[in-house]
Amino acid sequence: MTLITNHYPNPLFNSRGALPSPSGGSGTITCIDAQRQLRLQSTDAGGVQAAQALTGLPASTRMVFQFSYWTSDKSLRNGCLCIIGRNASGWTELARGGNPQSNGVHDTVTIEFTTPQDANGTQIVFDSPLKTGAVTVFDRPTLMTKTDWDWWQRNNHGRLLSGDLMPLS
Repeated sequence: MTLITNHYPNPLFNSRGALPSPSGGSGTITCIDAQRQLRLQSTDAGGVQAAQALTGLPASTRMVFQFSYWTSDKSLRNGCLCIIGRNASGWTELARGGNPQSNGVHDTVTIEFTTPQDANGTQIVFDSPLKTGAVTVFDRPTLMTKTDWDWWQRNNHGRLLSGDLMPLS
C-alpha cells in the first residue's frame, strides 16, 4: 500500500474547514455544504478573489493542484480560474491555470508548480468572473506532490478524489 497525502487544507470545501478569505475585488464567497463546493459570486464587474493559505507544504518540491469547476461566464478576474503564489515580502507567482473558452462550462484543471525553498506564505487564489452576479463554483481540490500524483495517475486511471478520506487501494 502507498500512502498519499492531499495537502489541501479543506478537501471537502465545507463550512467546517478552512474556507478561503476575500483577498481582492467585490463579491461573496460561500460554501455549498450539500455539494461540497466553493462558490464565488461577483458583486460588480471587478470580480472577487478568494485566497487560501497553504501550510505544511514540503519545501522545494514539485506539486500538482487539481480541481473541478463550473463558471457562468468565461471573463475571469486575472484571466484565469486560479493563481498559485507566495505572499512573503511581496507576491511571487508560481503558476496559474484554467481559462474557460465559453460561458456555462464545467471542466477540470490541473496545475503543476514548485514550492519555494521556504514554502511558508504559499497561497492558492481563486477568481470569479468579471460580470455582476456571475458565479464560479469549485470542487474536489486535490494538492499533492508530483510523486504522489504520478502514482495516483498510474494506479487509479485518472479518477478524481472526493471527500476527506483517501482510498486504501
